[in-house]
Formats: sequence, C-alpha cells, structure tokens
Amino acid sequence: MNIITGKLYFIFSEVLMFWFHLCDFTELVVMGMSVLDISRPTKPISWWEGCKIMGGRDERAGGTWLACTREGKLAFLTNVLELNPVPEAKSRGDLPVRFLESSKSPLEFAEEVAEEADQYNGFNLILTDFCSKAMVYISNRPKGKPVSIEVVSPGIHVLSNARLDSPWHKVRNYQSP
Repeated sequence: MNIITGKLYFIFSEVLMFWFHLCDFTELVVMGMSVLDISRPTKPISWWEGCKIMGGRDERAGGTWLACTREGKLAFLTNVLELNPVPEAKSRGDLPVRFLESSKSPLEFAEEVAEEADQYNGFNLILTDFCSKAMVYISNRPKGKPVSIEVVSPGIHVLSNARLDSPWHKVRNYQSP
C-alpha cells in the first residue's frame, strides 16, 4: 500500500526505515511498519472523524502507531519486545494521538512523556514537526535506565523493536554498508 500526502511518503513492511530531510523536495520518507498483533482490530489510514488526525487507528484502545496532521506534525511508534509486559499499563498508542492533538513541540512533548514513561510498556516514539524541522526520539527502555530523549539528525535511520539505529540484524539489513 502506498499513501502519498504532500511531501510525506509511506510504504508498509516489517521494519521502520526513514529518511529525514535528505533533500529539498522531500521532508520525510517512511518505509515499513512492524505489526506485532495482526489479530488486533484496526481501522485503515484515513482522516479521523471530527479530528485533525490522519492515520491508522487501533479499534481496541483508540490510539495509533502512525499518524499525521494537516499542520505538519507526525508521530510514529514501535513497541519494545519484552518477556513480561504489564497487562494494566497505559496504551502506548495514546502517545502519538496526544502529541498530534497538542500544541507542544516534539521536545516539549517528549519531556512531558518522560515524566510518565514508567506507566507504559516498552516503546520507541518518533515525534516530528515539519514546520520547525524538528524530530525527536524517545524510548522508555531498557527497564531501570533513564528515559532516552534524542534530537534526530537529518539522514537515514532505522527503528525496530529495539532502540533507534540499533545494531540488530534486521536493522543492519536496511542500513547502507
């Protein structure tokens, strides 16, 4: 499935690879999206009713793993693989929605999430504002370590169910030699 929206290009597969500000005519290209539970009911990418958000939607918890707004904000999320996830944890899919509905910058929102990150099972979250050309990565894993917030530099990056640009085999397959 290809979806073209202005200067954003999405192609879905197994791992999430993205090019951020590589050239003047394209702000971002996103390829791949990991889906851990294909039996979980979801709605396809569309504009959400009564809302400024476009993205897929989790029908169980109401959140999303990838969505954007007309105002130039985009967020995407991967789960961090864990042996014993907490069943009562807050839904990670709510994080992209909250960012897209907020007026906060990616860094401001990441700092807010860092304060409550222990209430969620493991996640990697990318927050983008194309108007300010800002992209931030936040992860609440590994457990027991401080929450990681990083400004994402222009270039090619790969996000899996581990940390951004981690040396996992499935990540190295997408990175240039």
